[in-house]
Amino acid sequence: VSIAAMKNLMLQGVGLAILLVALLSTKTFLENQYFYTVIQLGANIRNAISSAIYRKALKLSPSGRMNNTVGEIVNYMQLDTNRMEQVAGTIHTLWDGFFQVFGYTSLLLFTLGPSVFAGIAAMLVIIPVNAYFLKRLSTLRAANLKMTDQRVKLTNEMFQGIRAIKSYSWEKAFADQLISIRREEIRTLKACANVRAILVSMLSASPSIVAVVVLSLYALLGNSLTPVKVFTALA
Repeated sequence: VSIAAMKNLMLQGVGLAILLVALLSTKTFLENQYFYTVIQLGANIRNAISSAIYRKALKLSPSGRMNNTVGEIVNYMQLDTNRMEQVAGTIHTLWDGFFQVFGYTSLLLFTLGPSVFAGIAAMLVIIPVNAYFLKRLSTLRAANLKMTDQRVKLTNEMFQGIRAIKSYSWEKAFADQLISIRREEIRTLKACANVRAILVSMLSASPSIVAVVVLSLYALLGNSLTPVKVFTALA
């Protein structure tokens, strides 16, 4: 190889390295700007909904207060507004996810060929399992919210009627009832944590499982697993 060819290759490598740094820097800047915008939007949505619920709670009629307990209002202001805040940061995945899946699948088809379809099949098998645990987690969360509502409601009633409770020595009866509700709430919280741990573990392991399936089939089809192929596909 001549010196001129070596210089050309060196210049080409340096140019590609500079281009890669520029692209990654641009990507980081745009991603940070995106996250800043959606987090700020989520905080504004949460504040607006919490303020609206609080103003509405102050204007409830006596019959409306009977249908909406203090625990329910607290759940609306804390938990439900939290979820709306999280939606603001993830709502764009509904349209962006399609382009990502299509783009990455096209690149993998170009790199590894038809063995990519084995990875897609593995993902299709994993999706129903994740859906089951998500449904289970949603059921447990609903039960936990019910227990929280009962605990907050009972606590509020105890504070409002503390004189009658002390006069008739009902402290132990109310305390036992409150502890019973709290134990059930803790039980559902533990169940939620266990299901969430399983779900997160499966979501974390899914990319590795898909990668193993795709690369194994690629090797079984008679192709050689070179570092270029493996690291490009993993990236």
